[in-house]
Amino acid sequence: MPRRKDAIFAKIDCKILHAQRYNQLKLGDRAIYLGLWILAVRERTALLPGYKYGASYVAFTLHVDCRTCKSALARIAQKELIDYLPDESIIVKGVMECHDKLDWQQVHLKDI
Repeated sequence: MPRRKDAIFAKIDCKILHAQRYNQLKLGDRAIYLGLWILAVRERTALLPGYKYGASYVAFTLHVDCRTCKSALARIAQKELIDYLPDESIIVKGVMECHDKLDWQQVHLKDI
């Protein structure tokens, strides 16, 4: 698999660590949120479709219980850091703006 040219430029934006909404999350919820952020950067899309990246996939990937993951996603959505849609699709807010030099896929809700 060829390596992406922009792969070496993705780095975490440390400003999120000082954001009030982020700091109001429990420690476990923060870890899940950062995992979602990394997943969105890896896939180059802010919209993670539920049929592929639902709560069970996120839980498996991050090695947490699925019920724990679902409740964490709901709490993260309450802080408006993500949109957690009824079909389990996840929109990671702000990821494309923080990594504007990456080549992003333009995926829309109507496409899934």
